[in-house]
Parts: sequence; structure tokens; C-alpha cells
Amino acid sequence: MKIVRVIARLNVGGPAKHVVWLSKLPTPNWESLLVAGTVPQGEDDMGYFATELGVTPVFVPEMSREISVNDARTVWKLYQLFRREPQRPELLAELPGSSIAG
Repeated sequence: MKIVRVIARLNVGGPAKHVVWLSKLPTPNWESLLVAGTVPQGEDDMGYFATELGVTPVFVPEMSREISVNDARTVWKLYQLFRREPQRPELLAELPGSSIAG
């Protein structure tokens, strides 16, 4: 089984560190996959933190914190990712106005 952790972006702050640490934890019989969107211009990127800990995120470039027309593409890409094998998704943030809880 695979745990998939989805975060809108790996910008500087506690949530980015938290999701990377969780993705790095050794879990018997479970794989961990980190999925992240892109960090917008003007925010610092913590992708280096994941790299330093040996975590390789799957990036969905269309996924961002802001609601946009790209959200349909993001949902489609996440759907395709989740279909590949049995997984337990963990959504670590929600978009303003959405009802998705993690």
C-alpha cells in the first residue's frame, strides 16, 4: 500500500517540513509518495529540504494554492496518480472555499 501526501506547494514554513519528515519516516509495508504543486514567484521554495532528506516529490505544475482554471487538470492528474495502485491519500491543506479535508 502507498501513502500519498498532497501539498499545494513546498514553500518555506512548517507544513513543508512536516510533509517531508512524514514522507521520510520508515513505515513497514507502506510506501510513501509526496505530491506537490509549484511555488509561486515571490515565495521561497523548500524543495531543497526534501532533496536533502532523500525525498523525491512528484510535481504537478498546475497545482497551486490559488483557485484557477488549472484545477480541473490538477484533479485529473491526481485521479490518474491515485488509480495506479491502492493508496491512502493525505491532503495536507485545502484551497479556500473547498470542502476537501485531509
